[in-house]
Amino acid sequence: MQEVVGGDAEVARGQGRTLVFAANVAAADSAAAALAEAGLEPLLYHRGVPAEQRAAALDAMRNGCRPAHARRSL
Repeated sequence: MQEVVGGDAEVARGQGRTLVFAANVAAADSAAAALAEAGLEPLLYHRGVPAEQRAAALDAMRNGCRPAHARRSL
């Protein structure tokens, strides 16, 4: 995942957005940690994230404020 997302030219320029779906909260947190380790700024979106932070993550993705990498459990 780090190679695919980290190697994306738009992401490297701060213009790309990636949405990663995970099977559960632990997997979402793990994906976010891996992306952060690759130098990206992941945004988390799952039931363990407070509602205000989830809303902020959605706004950031919609507005393209920064590279938005959201993890969401199904």
